[in-house]
Amino acid sequence: MMDVEVTSVAFHGNEANASVLFRPKSSPEQGMQMNYTLESKGNKWVVLKKAGGGGNPHGSGVPGQPAPAPSGALPPGHPPVQPSEQPK
Repeated sequence: MMDVEVTSVAFHGNEANASVLFRPKSSPEQGMQMNYTLESKGNKWVVLKKAGGGGNPHGSGVPGQPAPAPSGALPPGHPPVQPSEQPK
């Protein structure tokens, strides 16, 4: 159901930084990029920490596709909400 692509890996001794792109097969434009810091332990690589790809956390996260500009407006097709529920 998902396509997973390692877009880059940089090794620094027993640590590595990796960028991984996750895309649902049904909506590849809705993908998300994650960055991982890994450490070599024996014959395995273990995740030390992970972070998002940066930019707008509600954007596409897919390289080459712009994130929508924040406007306070609801996305197209979103059901109406009460005034007290609208984003500020």
